[in-house]
Amino acid sequence: MEITLKDIINVENVFKKLIKMHFVNYKISLKIALAYKDIDEKVKFYTDEEAKLVEDYAEKDDNGKVKLFGDNQIHFKNPEDSIKFHEGITSLQNTKVEIFDKFSIDISDFKGDSCDLTPVDILILNDFIEIKTQETLN
Repeated sequence: MEITLKDIINVENVFKKLIKMHFVNYKISLKIALAYKDIDEKVKFYTDEEAKLVEDYAEKDDNGKVKLFGDNQIHFKNPEDSIKFHEGITSLQNTKVEIFDKFSIDISDFKGDSCDLTPVDILILNDFIEIKTQETLN
């Protein structure tokens, strides 16, 4: 499946919740673990590339550290560097990458009360995992 890095960044925290849940079906646990590994690799790639952009365009202090405003906003030497940085971030976020194929799990695959996904979490996961219930199975 092909998806943008921005979409992967947006789903990362939900997968961090999902990976901690318990399932009655070990095949589902394995699928989720492998999917999380794939997402984590893409997030690391994104983070590394973002750090390169910061290093390239952010203004540095006398010690070579990136200058930040009080609210951790990056300080740029000039408007052109700010524009180049934001263009780079946009291009990075829109980069399409291959990830695992979408799969489905049934709500009954969750062991006991381990499922604490919110409706928002389920909507975020929808492009990656279809969560079925008895109503969606019929």
